Amino acid sequence: MPYTMTISPDFKPDLISGWYIFNTWLQKQIGESIHIEMVNDFKELANAIDKDSIDLIYANPCDITKLIREKSFTPIAKPVGAHDETVIIIREDNPVSDIESLPGSVKIAMTDVPNVNTIGVILLESANITPADIETIT
Repeated sequence: MPYTMTISPDFKPDLISGWYIFNTWLQKQIGESIHIEMVNDFKELANAIDKDSIDLIYANPCDITKLIREKSFTPIAKPVGAHDETVIIIREDNPVSDIESLPGSVKIAMTDVPNVNTIGVILLESANITPADIETIT
């Protein structure tokens, strides 16, 4: 049975033909059949995700939270040269150079967008930082 791949509906429609070219290339690389199932809107995407009918997805950052937390998806690639919705930064004079070196508790400023905040918390998990270890500042 072939895998089913979709692309988040917020990506430009004029790039759809490129996804079919990529799909052909990917099938040859992994030796597996992949069917592209395009969705028209976010409701259709959410229904497909909820029904577990998607195996591969090029998702936007806001969908990543649900895919990782609730559906056990694993991120395997991201676009080169593009910025994610969530960025973790530190002051220039801070000696920490990677997430894993952060102390056990942190003070952070968060946005008012819950999905973006959840992605940030997921990124902090590699430093064993949980929501209980976070003090938010405004």
